Formats: sequence, structure tokens, C-alpha cells
Amino acid sequence: MATMIEIFAQVRDEGLASARNEGRLEGRTRMIRMIVRQARRRFGPETARRLTRLLAGADDPDRLEGVAEAVIDCGGGGEFLDRVGALLRADQS
Repeated sequence: MATMIEIFAQVRDEGLASARNEGRLEGRTRMIRMIVRQARRRFGPETARRLTRLLAGADDPDRLEGVAEAVIDCGGGGEFLDRVGALLRADQS
């Protein structure tokens, strides 16, 4: 039978894990919103709309950083979306 201290520790650990997951999700969401805003300013609303769909399942922070860098590095919307597609395909490998 578990002691009160063990139960308290388990509940605390579950709460901390939940809070960390929520924090990661919030950070990912903010990063994606920022990238989409920057892409809209640089390449226009159509590119931003397509980017939003591409990033829907993206969750690797390194890949998202690569997408953010591509906003700066790419010369046009087509090149940018091609680079994002390649980055995300690499994420699935």
C-alpha cells in the first residue's frame, strides 16, 4: 500500500509532466505563429497560408528553427516553401 508521501510525490510528478507538455505546446504554437507572420510579411498571404498547412504537424524545434532561418535566407515564396518541404520531409526520415 502506498504511503501519503508516495501518493503526493506521484501526483506532483504527474502535474509537473503535464505542465512541461503544456509549456512545450505553447512554445511550439508561438514559434509557428511568429514564423507564419514573418513569412506573410516577406512573401505574402498565399505563402503564409500554405506554410500554415505545412507546419500543422511539425513539432521538432530544430526543424522549426530551420524554417525560421529560411524566411531570411530564401529569395521568394516558392523557394521558401520548397525549403520548408525539404526540412519537414527530413523530419519524417
